[in-house]
Amino acid sequence: MRILQPGDAGYDQETSGFNLAIAHRPDAVVPAESAEDVIAAVRRAADAGRPVAVMGMGHAPGLPAEGGLLITTRRMNNVTIDAAARTARVQAGARWADVVGPASEYGLAPLSGSSPGVGVVGYTVGGGIGLMSRTYGYAADRVRALEIVTADGRLRRVSADQEPDLFWALRGGKVTLGVITSMTFDLLPHAHVFAGSLIYPGDAARQVFRAYADWTRGLTEETTTSVALLRPPGGAPPLVALRVVHTGADGDRVVAPMRAAAPVLADALGDMPYRDTHLVYNDPEGPVPSWGRGILLDDVDTDAVLGAAGESLVVVEIRHLGGAMARDAGNAVGWRDAAYSLSTHTVASPEGAKAGDTLMAVAGPRPAQVNLLGLTGDALREQLRVAWQPETVRRLAEIRRAYDPRGVFRFGHPVE
Repeated sequence: MRILQPGDAGYDQETSGFNLAIAHRPDAVVPAESAEDVIAAVRRAADAGRPVAVMGMGHAPGLPAEGGLLITTRRMNNVTIDAAARTARVQAGARWADVVGPASEYGLAPLSGSSPGVGVVGYTVGGGIGLMSRTYGYAADRVRALEIVTADGRLRRVSADQEPDLFWALRGGKVTLGVITSMTFDLLPHAHVFAGSLIYPGDAARQVFRAYADWTRGLTEETTTSVALLRPPGGAPPLVALRVVHTGADGDRVVAPMRAAAPVLADALGDMPYRDTHLVYNDPEGPVPSWGRGILLDDVDTDAVLGAAGESLVVVEIRHLGGAMARDAGNAVGWRDAAYSLSTHTVASPEGAKAGDTLMAVAGPRPAQVNLLGLTGDALREQLRVAWQPETVRRLAEIRRAYDPRGVFRFGHPVE
């Protein structure tokens, strides 16, 4: 087990993740290469009474690690595909790009998200709204088993039959209950999908967003979509992007109303190998100093959203939820009855955060989108209290007390 301290070569690089707006300054960092490294690190910190933080890809904000021990897992990126069982087993540091390619060789696909650089584990424990989620549910719904090192330094194998409370919490709870070292989940039989984007001029935003709201109310579960107002950095004209992933055979018929909604600058919709679905969103590869936040909605007032979309916001996006996501899968994913999500991303700055908060306020008090809390400190704790129903928060807190009574894992997303 290697340990880096402030001033050591590699310390700054090891404590820096994708989101450069979050600065971790631990007393020590362990670049873990195996579950054995994680076990040794957790035991060492617990014996010394030090708190432990965990970082994989570093996309999410959470609570910055000030002092204590930071365990990084990005080197643990092995992926094993079991084509017969239609499952993937990934280590803690695997990204979606590490899974999509190998799975596609067998005509299979994971419930991956829009960005291939996002860590599989962090995305999934927050629920995971993916490219085919209206068809197949949250990524958390498809998890079969996990391995996690808890605060007592013990490696636990967790499934529906082993440690069922922990299994429930780790699928959608986004609570740091230990260091997940591996995860096994279902793959779906999709070598190809109908997917891509339509790009419209920014001055057509109102008619496109209104058409989108009407269109999505009649979609079947085969279609997962979002619409976004994009303001590219550097002063380029704003654009509107419709993103679509359709698992059926009639994609052109389904998207016809949106092709007619406004003048189209670029039409990239069509049959697509699932391994190329990173092109649907074309998310930045980073690292970048970013700020993002998201909430869940029962319905969407597109005029109100666009009216509150300040010019400093780079992305303002509405995602259509429901479908298979609305069905209970016996895990901690909250607010399954939400019909849409509203999220925003921008360059991290006080002005950007203020503009983002103003946008979120247009819908009034709403549950948080767990993977897009966008806050730290006391504000993060407040958002966590509404990220799930009250009974779910109580159960998560009880499980946290049972597995981490001394609060070893107090960074990340604690539920108190």
